[in-house]
Amino acid sequence: MEYCFLKRKIIVMIFIGLLLFSIFSTTNRINNVNASTVEEIHGVSIDSSSLSKSTVNCEGIGNVGSNNLQDIELKDDAFHGNHNYFSIEWWYFDANLNDDYDLHAGFKVFSIRNIGVVWPIIEIYKGGELVVKMLKPYLLKDFSASLIYPSVKVAGQSIIEFDMDEFNNTGKWKYNVSINMKNNGVNLTFIGTTKGWKYTILEREGWAVALPKANVFGTITVDGKIINVTGRGYHDHNWDYSIKTKIKEWGWYWVSLTGETYNLISAWFLKSPLDFDNLVVLNKDFDSYTELNPKEINLSFMNYITINGVFIPSQFRIVINNISVNVDVLMNASSIHFVGSPRFYYCRYFVNVTGFISKDDDIEHFVDSIQIFEVMKFK
Repeated sequence: MEYCFLKRKIIVMIFIGLLLFSIFSTTNRINNVNASTVEEIHGVSIDSSSLSKSTVNCEGIGNVGSNNLQDIELKDDAFHGNHNYFSIEWWYFDANLNDDYDLHAGFKVFSIRNIGVVWPIIEIYKGGELVVKMLKPYLLKDFSASLIYPSVKVAGQSIIEFDMDEFNNTGKWKYNVSINMKNNGVNLTFIGTTKGWKYTILEREGWAVALPKANVFGTITVDGKIINVTGRGYHDHNWDYSIKTKIKEWGWYWVSLTGETYNLISAWFLKSPLDFDNLVVLNKDFDSYTELNPKEINLSFMNYITINGVFIPSQFRIVINNISVNVDVLMNASSIHFVGSPRFYYCRYFVNVTGFISKDDDIEHFVDSIQIFEVMKFK
């Protein structure tokens, strides 16, 4: 009995330590920086083999270019959980809205066995500046979620709810997202316009992109003021993140380029600073997706800035040359939401995009389009 008690105590101590580390890492230092006011370092360009090498064997082009990319199912966006080790799982929604508003809304679960903490989070931006950040922790016992379809509740209140009636009648993926804290909140509907997909990151973590692109409408509340909004959004779901992720991985780069018809999602999963896997998926409204050969994409870092002693890129260029797909976009950071410390940090970029995406004879131009670019570094 003493052994069992000691074992439980060790598990609880490990969990609390990891949880505090996670909380500290995501709330320790928050800086929203207007990129134009920070000193830029020019003439540093990475357009080399370090960002053209990939360990993904993906020949040619097709709807499923590798055995890893698959069509999404409802259960992929349901709760997965893990009872054997410390695990992090989250649902992520973002949106570019009218009147210069942008937002991130989501829900995170930190758990080990039946012990854990969960919390909803709201981040609302106005002109790239963070104006609302709300986060409220709850105990795992206050959390309930479906294992079959997307449905998340906390303290009896629905946070994320999938519209099963809409799905059964029309096949559309429709979500209602409601998170309200004090005088701030989001009450939004996301309706997908593209086909979702799922991917296993470095053979460990799950990633389901349920809504590569969605129409968004509803209200946001900022300091008690209710604002009607419309726009475009994105939603994904991640699970099976653990202490192994921090030990074995270095982080990721992620970008979603959303136009009137096309949506391009690309991610680079870092095994080390010079070794990574990457994924490139092109979606078209009311059509299927196309996985591109990752060897055909080139990401260049054109300029850099320094925030809190961290040397981070501020200008990016993505070029893809394929028989049927061509992309050339230049992304300039207009503002950066920096969270963390020099050793462990997250950056949410609002980037001004100029360029084009073309497939066969169809071309879509981006002119001063605000999009989101993301950088996560574990070490």
